[in-house]
Amino acid sequence: MYKNVGELLGFESFYPEEDIKDSQDYLCGNSKSLILRIVTKLLSLSEKDENSDIEIIKEIFSKPNAKYRNFILNTIASINQDKRIKIFNPYSSLKIFEDYFYSQEKSTDTGSQNAYQFEVNFFKAYLTYNSKQIKEKEISRNKIKKLDTYDQPPMILFCSNYPTLSLENFIPINKLIVQTIKAIKLFQLLETKEETNKLVNVFLEKNKVSSWKEYLNILFIINKAIIENNKSEFSIKDGKYRKLYEKILDRLLLSENTTENRKNFLKIRNKPIYKTGQGQYR
Repeated sequence: MYKNVGELLGFESFYPEEDIKDSQDYLCGNSKSLILRIVTKLLSLSEKDENSDIEIIKEIFSKPNAKYRNFILNTIASINQDKRIKIFNPYSSLKIFEDYFYSQEKSTDTGSQNAYQFEVNFFKAYLTYNSKQIKEKEISRNKIKKLDTYDQPPMILFCSNYPTLSLENFIPINKLIVQTIKAIKLFQLLETKEETNKLVNVFLEKNKVSSWKEYLNILFIINKAIIENNKSEFSIKDGKYRKLYEKILDRLLLSENTTENRKNFLKIRNKPIYKTGQGQYR
């Protein structure tokens, strides 16, 4: 993930004369695979990727849409001369992902957009989520102005950061360490009773490892390598544990057939990995 630095740009920044539609109006009639490809890239961005907006725009728009891509880049460049700006951010990325897959479960649309039309409409849909954030912050600012001068600074910080703080500011390696410690404590607890220890033995047999320590060590190695490389895409190399690595990762795969759970982004939390090829993951 990355930090939401700079001023957020919404729909109006690029289309001041165009009426904004509901995000699903832009997204209907397209391929889930395209959504997965783009959104998994967005959700895997590092906070160090200061030029991530430019990189994502270049990835979204293919050659046939080069003219449109240049329009977007030129607009960004003209605004960026006066202030730091941001387009892609964790909250909007999660929301467009969640809302799209939830709507598709109920949709009977068999597809009416070609890939090039969808590239444009995906960008417009994304901007609608930014516009909603901007409007919500504006409402907060107007309410804060009514407070005593002394109370305004802390409330500005609270209203600006609180809604998305947990999504934007965290250190992956710290999360990995905490989750590993929790897993160790869980296995130690399960081993204390004969009834639950049977579950541990079944788990070890299913994963073909000699102990839960070996299993956790494998998980830690996979995650540590991904975090240290600071890349959204990674591959599993040949070796003793290759098949086990892939077996573990394949359980965490996001697929086009996964159903949406609209509670606290549970879908992306439960299935955080997208397979791009044999032994290739994002």
